[in-house]
Amino acid sequence: MNTILAPTDFSKNASNALNYAIAFASAQKAKLLLYHSFLVNYEDSDYPENTLVEMKAEAYKKLRNLSLRVAKVKGLECDYYCMEGATVKSILDTAKERNVSMIIMGTKGESDIASAVFGSNAAAVVAQAECPVIAVPEGATFSPLKKITFATNYNNSDLNILRTLVSIAEPFHAQLNIVHIAGKDESPLSEVEQMENFMKKVLKKIDYNNTSFQMLNSDDIEQELLEYLDAGSADMLVMSTHKRSFWEKIF
Repeated sequence: MNTILAPTDFSKNASNALNYAIAFASAQKAKLLLYHSFLVNYEDSDYPENTLVEMKAEAYKKLRNLSLRVAKVKGLECDYYCMEGATVKSILDTAKERNVSMIIMGTKGESDIASAVFGSNAAAVVAQAECPVIAVPEGATFSPLKKITFATNYNNSDLNILRTLVSIAEPFHAQLNIVHIAGKDESPLSEVEQMENFMKKVLKKIDYNNTSFQMLNSDDIEQELLEYLDAGSADMLVMSTHKRSFWEKIF
């Protein structure tokens, strides 16, 4: 993993996500890129000509101060960048231009997770980014990962996702748990056969000893996964955005 992009709006929530990004980048031996975007209302008749320059200078000052926080972590390289533009588009453009490996950003502090994730810029970035995105809930603190759970529906593209997850899991020696939730109306024999075939594909392509497979059964797939997570069965949940309707229901 080369570069992790950490967008910030200098809020308390963004500061918390940055703490997570710092710890994660350090563990992954990745470079950290701090990023801020801002918008100027040019239609405002009172818009002073030097506003853009002042806003940019102030943003760089704040980014420089944040970089001093990062500098305290031994061996962690950090850069920072600022530009004018709409938040989501500028994050996506920067991620592409800088060829970042991952984006780590905070979700806004709503009272429920659905509003926090899907009512935020993080939702749009998750849905559109070409690289993995870690959405850090407000108040979440980083701790070394012990168990990463990947919810699969046996898609061929899941193998590529699992390769990325191995690179994340290895520095922590974390267990990579691959879970599939089957509907109770599905044939048990067919489900077992599908899981066995997927296991063979994964073990053939993924070289990571600390990998486990699990199959659950439920009439309510979303609720079953929520209960699974609530039981403390994962430090990180990973899902593919190819099935947006599914992970939107989960949150």
